[in-house]
Amino acid sequence: MSSSQSLVILGGGPIGLEMALAAHTAGSWGRITLVERSSGPGGNVAAWGHVRLFSPWALNTTALGLEALDATGCPQPDPSAYPTGRELVDAYLAPIWRHLEGLGVTCLWDTEAVAVSRGAVLKGTMKGRSGAPFTVLVAKKTSSEGGAKGGETAVESLQRADALVDATGTYGQRVWLGPGGMPALGERSLEASSVGGVDCGVPDIAGKDRGRFGGGKVSELNTVLGLAFLKHTRPAGWVLTFHGGSSSSCATLMVMPSPNRTGHLRGGQRL
Repeated sequence: MSSSQSLVILGGGPIGLEMALAAHTAGSWGRITLVERSSGPGGNVAAWGHVRLFSPWALNTTALGLEALDATGCPQPDPSAYPTGRELVDAYLAPIWRHLEGLGVTCLWDTEAVAVSRGAVLKGTMKGRSGAPFTVLVAKKTSSEGGAKGGETAVESLQRADALVDATGTYGQRVWLGPGGMPALGERSLEASSVGGVDCGVPDIAGKDRGRFGGGKVSELNTVLGLAFLKHTRPAGWVLTFHGGSSSSCATLMVMPSPNRTGHLRGGQRL
């Protein structure tokens, strides 16, 4: 691999940052660029920052990442402790990014990867495809008085790379509520209405989302347990929940070997 070649990594979360660390350590790339649609590292993780992980720090760090903490003067976390998403961002991902920035890695913040191609080669063409460089259409969010959505607009540009890594993750990729994953009747029109559709994230019911308010998978149990907390602290109210799929999903997940996950699921089953 020539050191003059370029690498573009889509996503500035845990995988993207670790990939950038590994690529720089390998010394095979002349230019490394991260494309992240949030304004800082780990945007998806920060969106559920109030949730505690089911795995300890030991399973969420690497040797290169811990070396980056040392290089930036940040303490290494207790490997047996279970961090929240916010702690993962602040105590691990943010220091790694500061270290990468010092190494010359570029990050395009507030920038979304819109489309990817292999140069001018069309999708149905195989000849010459494997050797063609990547072209990424990106859109950087900016603010202007005449823009859409309350002054927000985007400036598009092209990024070219010899290699590309997609580390954008799955958080934010909604699952429709209808049969087989298709939109339920009326769900698309609800999405386009002033109501704004279904909240597909993990709301911070006991924190910043306490004022607004909804089944047996682990992510939904975060919401259920949060609602239980609200009922305990503010009993004058009501809760409406919807459950889709098999009623055995919690029992199936119970076999997964994680003390934090097991306690979480048992709490949901008691409810």
